[in-house]
Amino acid sequence: MAYVMKSVGWMSIVAMFCLMTACSVSVERPTDPKTVSEQQLISQALENSLADIKTEFPQGTSVTLEVSGLTTDQSEKEDDVTQRHVRKVLSGWLRKQGLVVVEDSKEATYQMQAILESIGTRQGVRFLGMPASDSSLLPIAIPELTLWKRDRRQGIVRFYFDIFETATGDFVRKTEVYNGSISETRYTAFFVFRWEESELQEPLERL
Repeated sequence: MAYVMKSVGWMSIVAMFCLMTACSVSVERPTDPKTVSEQQLISQALENSLADIKTEFPQGTSVTLEVSGLTTDQSEKEDDVTQRHVRKVLSGWLRKQGLVVVEDSKEATYQMQAILESIGTRQGVRFLGMPASDSSLLPIAIPELTLWKRDRRQGIVRFYFDIFETATGDFVRKTEVYNGSISETRYTAFFVFRWEESELQEPLERL
């Protein structure tokens, strides 16, 4: 009985300390290079943005495709990789719609410019407990003590097409803005209980 009371006492002290040091954080935190989870979220968000789009061009219409967007990563090289990936995905999608995507603008009837308004991930963390820390008084690091934690990651894509007639350079039209998003949320409760909710078609396994 004394052992049980002692254990309960220690748990109460830990719980109170966690409550005193509890924190709640909501951040947009892109990494460079992107993690596997971020890549998967962005790729799926891009696919979702194309789900309900239909082109108004007749099948067999020839087009060129360019992709432009503001830098979203710390690395220009990483941003170039992202835009090349988007171009590949959009090019494949246009071909599935029956259009002919060509490299030489002289061979194209229309020029399509995909303007990326936003593409990337954001993370929102709600945390109740004691964050991990290195103590100057103790020779060991203190691990994170979690009473409750919700770690939500979201992939976001937002873009539109500007369309021009190749022969004259005249502006034809601007399409509506296409949006795609997807999220994955991981929970931790009372230090050891973990589960997740994911909209990904194939969620990544937790290591």
